[in-house]
Amino acid sequence: MPARKNDNRDDLLDEVLTQFVNAYERGEQPDVEEFIKRYPQYEVHIRRRVGGLREIDALFDSLVQADENDYVDTSVEHNLVGQKIEGFEIVEMIGRGGMGVVYLGRDTRLKRSVAIKSMPPQ
Repeated sequence: MPARKNDNRDDLLDEVLTQFVNAYERGEQPDVEEFIKRYPQYEVHIRRRVGGLREIDALFDSLVQADENDYVDTSVEHNLVGQKIEGFEIVEMIGRGGMGVVYLGRDTRLKRSVAIKSMPPQ
């Protein structure tokens, strides 16, 4: 039964991280150290995932919000808005450059916003 124990541990870790992300998305500044005090067994995971969240947040801050008219030459067949890929829903296009298109997505498992970059096959 070790797998069941790991499943419960993973579920609790997901719940802890979801609480943190939800607070962050509400505009609060959740205290990482407080979460670690409450869940010391997940310290490494919390620090790693919160670091990733902060990197994504910094990415969003650095992107210029795009108007759809800026991308009229983007091929409709390559537009991923509205599509679901694995556990992600593509919400809107937020940037484009020489290497590809960046979309705002939603992680349906962890219920949080993510940046998704789509690159052409070539």
